[in-house]
Amino acid sequence: MTPHYTESSLRQPRTPHIRMPPFTGKEGWETRRALFEAIANRYGWDEEERLNQLLPRLEGAAAKFVFSQLFPHVLNHSHELLKEIDSRFRAIKTSRTFAAKFSRRSQRSGETL
Repeated sequence: MTPHYTESSLRQPRTPHIRMPPFTGKEGWETRRALFEAIANRYGWDEEERLNQLLPRLEGAAAKFVFSQLFPHVLNHSHELLKEIDSRFRAIKTSRTFAAKFSRRSQRSGETL
């Protein structure tokens, strides 16, 4: 017996339920983006599926930024959307940020330089 396919089942990508926590803007974006990209590439998500998976997972400050500050056309292009989220939420590491971290650090007992 051959499986029966409907027209709609052929058009819809068959993505298993992916458990990814929401992105609120408080946690590190770099790791979250790498996870998203790895899963998207693994399952061969197209532009539409990437948006379908990303947009509902934005909450808190991230959702406020995306849905109230970005132009509507950006919400229809995953590459542009990810670029905007990168600009807003990625950690910028410069010599000044490293110097600031170093100045707040104290040497622990028994720790060498």
